[in-house]
Order: sequence, then C-alpha cells, then structure tokens
Amino acid sequence: MCDSYEEAKHIVKEKNVRKVVITINGEKVTPFGQTTAGGLQGLKRSAQKFDFAEVDNLEKEIRKYKNEIVQLESELNIKQMDDREYTTRKELDQLKTRRDNLR
Repeated sequence: MCDSYEEAKHIVKEKNVRKVVITINGEKVTPFGQTTAGGLQGLKRSAQKFDFAEVDNLEKEIRKYKNEIVQLESELNIKQMDDREYTTRKELDQLKTRRDNLR
C-alpha cells in the first residue's frame, strides 16, 4: 500500500514489483500498467504501507545470497578440479607401475 498513485507507479515500474500496488485512496496499479480508480471498499484492514527501506534491504540480501552462490560454485569447481587431479595422478601412477612391470 502506498500514499500516492505516483508512488505506486514508481514501485511497479522502477522497482519492478510484480504485484498489484494499492494507494491509500484505493487506486490500483498492476504489474502490467493497468490502473483502477477506486475507494477503500475493497481494501483489507491488514494491508501494509509499502516500505522502500524493506525492499532495499531485501535487494541487498538477494545480492548477498547471489554472491554466496558464486563463491560456493567457485569452491565446488576447485573441489572438482582437485578430485580430477587426484584421479589423474592415480591413473598416472598405475600406468607407471604397469610400465615398470613390462620392463
């Protein structure tokens, strides 16, 4: 829920919120750009005012988790490389042993 129609439009367009945003006056702005003028009859009393700080915090949290994913993927790649190196060294040792047995 927002204070004004302009704020609702900003949330939907600029913040890329994919939900219906409703103003205090009952105007609705959809993610598809549709607007509906309206009264307060359809609003639930439990509706909360849209909090930009909360959205910003959630966006920071998303970035943090994305960075953690990148770090974990990097660590996984290193682990997989280490595993391949171990397997390759083991195979090399086996080949050396076979070579030495053939001599």
